[in-house]
Amino acid sequence: MFNEKENKDILRENLQKDITLPESLSKENIVKLIEAENVNKAKKNKGIVRRFIAVGVAACLMITGVSFLWDKGFFSSPESLIEDENVQNQVVQDTAEGYDELLSFIKEYAGEYKKNNKYHTYLYSGLVDETADDMEGVKTEENADIPVAGTTINGSVSFAPGESTADGSFGEVNLREYGVKEADIFITDGEYLYCIDTWGRRLRIIKANDDGTLESVYEGKESLIDDRGTGEQIYYSGLYVHENYLIVGFSRYNLEKHYMIKSGISGVLIYDVSDKSAPVLKKEIALDGTYVSSRIIGSSLVLVTRYSIVEQYETEDDIDLLPAVYNGDYKYTVPCGCIVFSREDNPETYVNIGKIDLSDLEKKPAVSSYLGNVHDTYCTKDTLYVIGTKVKNRNETDDGRTIGFGGVMIRAEDMCTTVTKADISGDTIDIKCRTEFSGSILNSYSIDEYNKYLRVAVTTLDNENSIYVFDENLGKVGELKGLADGEQIKSARFMGNTAYVVTFVQTDPLFVIDLTDPEKPEIKGEVKLPGFSSYLHPVGDGLLVGIGAGGTETGTDGSSKISLFDVTDPAAPREIDHLQYPTSHIGTEAKAFCSITEGSFLVTYSNWAMEDFDEEVHYYKFYTGALKVSVKDNKLVLDNAYLLKGGDSASRATFIRDKVFVFSEGEAGVASFNMETGEFIDIAEGENARYSFEKATRPVSDILY
Repeated sequence: MFNEKENKDILRENLQKDITLPESLSKENIVKLIEAENVNKAKKNKGIVRRFIAVGVAACLMITGVSFLWDKGFFSSPESLIEDENVQNQVVQDTAEGYDELLSFIKEYAGEYKKNNKYHTYLYSGLVDETADDMEGVKTEENADIPVAGTTINGSVSFAPGESTADGSFGEVNLREYGVKEADIFITDGEYLYCIDTWGRRLRIIKANDDGTLESVYEGKESLIDDRGTGEQIYYSGLYVHENYLIVGFSRYNLEKHYMIKSGISGVLIYDVSDKSAPVLKKEIALDGTYVSSRIIGSSLVLVTRYSIVEQYETEDDIDLLPAVYNGDYKYTVPCGCIVFSREDNPETYVNIGKIDLSDLEKKPAVSSYLGNVHDTYCTKDTLYVIGTKVKNRNETDDGRTIGFGGVMIRAEDMCTTVTKADISGDTIDIKCRTEFSGSILNSYSIDEYNKYLRVAVTTLDNENSIYVFDENLGKVGELKGLADGEQIKSARFMGNTAYVVTFVQTDPLFVIDLTDPEKPEIKGEVKLPGFSSYLHPVGDGLLVGIGAGGTETGTDGSSKISLFDVTDPAAPREIDHLQYPTSHIGTEAKAFCSITEGSFLVTYSNWAMEDFDEEVHYYKFYTGALKVSVKDNKLVLDNAYLLKGGDSASRATFIRDKVFVFSEGEAGVASFNMETGEFIDIAEGENARYSFEKATRPVSDILY
């Protein structure tokens, strides 16, 4: 980036030109600001002056872009922040002074951290990862012109259903939000199957022929480490097919002695798969840290990583305390103007958010970072919500609660949930606001945006369940408390102005909650029944399917259950049918659910083959595969089961026209079946597979019932 003197020189030179600027960036105003800097040395005003100088330089270089961004409010000044007495939010600028402010904050905290944590062990932290400067083949790119958003956190701190896109010809990834694509480990484009097996270490492409036979056309090499537990390890996280590209999410770690993680970056590998047998890597784009999630919206890919800097506290190079971007062969530090932090937060991890233009791979990704934490995300077409955790009263937490080896035990009551809102609709990522509250969010299905309101289903440590409603600035406007206190939320689904929430301790109440008035959420009805649903999915007008555990009045009983609820009358929801399978497991992960039509779907299934003990690997095998279930005349009908026997359970199921495909995330491979008859057709095992599939030896009816 240009230094301060160069910024001023460029600015003065360009001010002589005939250019058009917004009124607030008029020549007269900018000159006054430059002169003001020489007169007023107060740190606050100096920072604002430098901000306008930087913007002025950008304006002289890119008039059209800056005018657009100014109109959008991206360059709001620190005075526009809405602060309350509990939080002092800071926004650092793209200047040396800004970096100094951020680094000073991190180093001050690091000193206290090291004093209280002799061996750098912090129990709620995840993997430790850092980025080595000397990564082979990576060059440092100075003056990297990353788009800079006017990042602010300005919310007060307080406490349409997703749709499947399956069109009947082939299965697609079950979407949380319509129009927002999510990655998965097993996907199809209607002709080929793409999968990540060997528990995330190998990429495969398989041709699905019209007759159901399978032809492996590409099998990448498994990422392995040497006998000493050192080397480079790559884990693949998920797949997209976008036009002629196969996009692969990944995390890459450098491992030192005894499998200790030394460094890590995460991002996407973008392959041209015009020739499916020979994918060509077109671009690798990554950020520091571990992979959290990604989305594709139109031609833009949004990437989120979590970068822990705890092990960087003793670094001799300050740049290690800042997140970096890896764009092809180049590496550069995230500009300070794209980094947000609050002095109330713990500077142990960054959340990095990148936006990649898939229509122009030469364009540099937009990146914003903030000090905080993340464990899940929820994304609409315009907004990314980052769900994280935070330690409250950090200094009090450390005192007197160390355990062996200098680690710190964090009490559950010291943790709270944070939700950070980022605008991803433009060319930059604008971090807008944040809220925090006690308790936890189960998953991304427990949070939803509708009509500019954010609704959240929360369980506190005392098993108190609530619905919170926030406005677009994440100020709380409504709440519903006392939702089956003493139980825990097991699933939630928001559909327009209605929320469906399942809680459980011994029996399963399904609540129907009216959110028409955001300020006054109201329970309209509930139904109690044995077991509980872990995943809810709409299957028609007024009908809802719940997939989870069966049980009795005293609790769960080891069975799996598919329930059909009639919620036509919100005041009187009822279970109108169910299928229940003893000693079985039906996949309750959202992506293990594959819609065929609105009223029919595939779910994964497994059952221990207790009569078949494998002497070679010393475990019992599974009967595993998928079930096809339909809703007909308000009844659940098991249309067919596609089952095999093997040493690894099914992870996903999908279909292409009249064929069903079952996938094992381990090494068993992909199997194909006739959808109508259930007949096994073919299998494509992974290379050196240890847990192969074989045809089921017991009748399907005997396994299921």
